[in-house]
Amino acid sequence: MNIAGIIAEYDPFHVGHAFHLRRTKELGADAVCVVMSGDCVQRGMPAFFSKFDRAEAAVENGADLVLELPVQYAAAGTPVFAGYGVRLLAELGEGVINSLSFGSETGDLMALEAAAEAIESVSDSEEVRELMQQGLSFGKAVTRAAGQAGEVLLNPNDLLATEYIRAAKKYMPWAAFTAVKRMGAPHGSQEDNGESISASRIRAGFPDPSVTRYIPERFHEMTPVDYKKYDIHAYFSLVMNLSPDILQRSILDLPDGSEALLGRIISVFESGRYSGAEDFAKALSSKNMTYAKARRIMLGNILGLRKSDIGEIPFGRILALNETGVKILAEAKKKKGLYCRTSLSDLRKRSPFAKRSAELMLTASRLREICTYGKVVSNELTRKVTVMK
Repeated sequence: MNIAGIIAEYDPFHVGHAFHLRRTKELGADAVCVVMSGDCVQRGMPAFFSKFDRAEAAVENGADLVLELPVQYAAAGTPVFAGYGVRLLAELGEGVINSLSFGSETGDLMALEAAAEAIESVSDSEEVRELMQQGLSFGKAVTRAAGQAGEVLLNPNDLLATEYIRAAKKYMPWAAFTAVKRMGAPHGSQEDNGESISASRIRAGFPDPSVTRYIPERFHEMTPVDYKKYDIHAYFSLVMNLSPDILQRSILDLPDGSEALLGRIISVFESGRYSGAEDFAKALSSKNMTYAKARRIMLGNILGLRKSDIGEIPFGRILALNETGVKILAEAKKKKGLYCRTSLSDLRKRSPFAKRSAELMLTASRLREICTYGKVVSNELTRKVTVMK
């Protein structure tokens, strides 16, 4: 069985994602295993829609198995997000996942592979360090240093694709690559060309019919109208305004924590140039810290992330599957691959690191539900997943 792997957020799942899944199978995949962000996502926020609804929508539209990417990797920068997504697929067992399929603005696999090679050659170079000293972010410095090969890195999906390729060369050397050219509006765009719109446009316009026509009906029924009340300002006030000693310990222990970051956060606090979470993130961002990274730092502090949380794949948490997905898991079991289960209560017993990862998933789940509903409404530990038809 030719099984393709996809790494995604699906917040929300929309017609562009359905096209990607359909095209992946048209290009030769017999089945698709998706590694998906859970309750917190890479833009540095709790997810807008339930991970279970997103995963089930994916299975209804072409995916066969959806596994959750642990939150410490899902809410991280591109290299960590992509690298650990690929690692999770690889740890299902050598050869279980035969290929990686990813969306791309260019759809040019040769250009993407060339860019991935260029990043490898320049990422630790003196030129990149000098460009960063001039105020460029790491990503922009690498893009400039890579020259013509780095031009595709200016496109968000192409940048992700190059990181998937780099990680696969290391963790899944047997895997082939499939680049599916993105349909419809560009990533992050507010355009509507009648084919598809971006996930950010859907989140901004929800629940207006002009955007809900691009997402599965299950979201119309299961998503409360008061999602528009979604807010993390209360958590910002609670966690970011701790005593200086506690704040110092928590910031320094973040995966991206440093004395320089702590100094910048204290400077923004003392300036008073903010009235809430979004204002604080904007004030914290700079030439070499993107707005998204500033939000990820704030979210990481809210979740209590530590440097020691970045290290391994603890387990495979099943969010949704069908009968073909059961066969994928059977293949992984034959190869003595990653331990996969639906029960977080079961998974957290695997090791101290698994317990810690499960605790972070629980915290992320509670944060998303409180931001969305104003209270915790489900028990993550007792959630059951059934095999979908």
